[in-house]
Amino acid sequence: MRAYSLAMASGLLLAILVLLQLLALPTSAQVISATIEIKPRTLNLMEKGEITAFIWLQGYDVNNINVSTVRFDGQIPALKGNISEDKLVVKFDASLVTSYIWTSRVSHMGTIPPQANYEISIIITGLLFTGERFESEPYMLKIIRP
Repeated sequence: MRAYSLAMASGLLLAILVLLQLLALPTSAQVISATIEIKPRTLNLMEKGEITAFIWLQGYDVNNINVSTVRFDGQIPALKGNISEDKLVVKFDASLVTSYIWTSRVSHMGTIPPQANYEISIIITGLLFTGERFESEPYMLKIIRP
C-alpha cells in the first residue's frame, strides 16, 4: 500500500510540475504594425553616409519607441533617432546596410547575379519602452549594384 501511495504522489507531483511549466510558457504577444519610408528609395550598393528611415506606428505614440532597439531588416542597429511631427526619424550607417544587402541578398553563395538592378523587401523592427514589439510592413527598396 505504501509503494502505491508513493507512486500516486510522485505521479501527481509530476503532473503538477508539467502543468506549471505549461502555464509559464510565454504567450505570443501581438506585434504592433508600423509604416515606413526609406530615403534614398533607390540605394546604390556603394552608398556612404547615412540611410534615413521614417517610422509611423498605427495606434501607438512613436515617442514610446526605444531607438536603441530599432533594426534595419532585423539586423543593422539605428545610429540615432529623433521625433519629427508624428514620426520617428532614424539613421542607419549606409556602409553597414549596403554590406548587409550585398552579402545576404545580392551575392548568393559567392555567385553574383547578372542583373544590375533589384528590388528587395525590407522591414524595420524594434521595441517600445513597454517591451512591446513593432514591425513594419514590407518596404520595397530599389538596389543598384555597381
